[in-house]
Amino acid sequence: MIGGEASPAALGFELSSLEADAVLAQLASQAGKKYQGCSATLVGDRVVVAAGHCVIMNQSSWLNGDPPQVITADALEYVVGQDVNKPLCSLAVASVHLHPQIEVTQLYGIQHDVSVSILKQSVTKSCPHVVPMQINAEPLTADFIGKQVLTGGFGSTDGTYNFSPVRYWSLLEVQQKDQFVIAVGSINKGFPTFGDSSAGARGARSGPALLLLLLLVPLRRRQG
Repeated sequence: MIGGEASPAALGFELSSLEADAVLAQLASQAGKKYQGCSATLVGDRVVVAAGHCVIMNQSSWLNGDPPQVITADALEYVVGQDVNKPLCSLAVASVHLHPQIEVTQLYGIQHDVSVSILKQSVTKSCPHVVPMQINAEPLTADFIGKQVLTGGFGSTDGTYNFSPVRYWSLLEVQQKDQFVIAVGSINKGFPTFGDSSAGARGARSGPALLLLLLLVPLRRRQG
């Protein structure tokens, strides 16, 4: 999050710690090493939603036409808390599911960029520090344009691929929408960047309190 705040209150939005901690950090293991991946959102007692590209291990070759290789469940975990280095809970994954229609297009970038991970344990029983965010299932009306949304994530703070171990928040304005998807713009109160894909968001101030899954940042197409 570039230019974001560590607390939603600094942006004029009250969010309980239980709700804030539904915005998770992703940790992945590869070749014996653990590294931080994208942000994600807890949307059910055992359900985590993340961008699809965040669970694809061969991103460079996939962006250039190869089939996606999805991370194995035992190599993936999600961290609850404000700081990855001081986790309140670690959520183990039982299975990982990539949207079957995910694809890379020349014109629109990554389409159907969604994944769902099923956790091994009930969060209600294993981690009392967090409650799931509710996904909005109602069509968005025209009066949603101009509303503000609060979004949080563990992405870069400088526009590089160096993700932040600390969660930051930004306040954005809805500029366009279709039935279930919104396009947002900056109001100079932070803006998501690399690693903030799948960051949880809620309607702020005059907007309704609902979850919007924002897949805001496309991957750069890499060569090789």
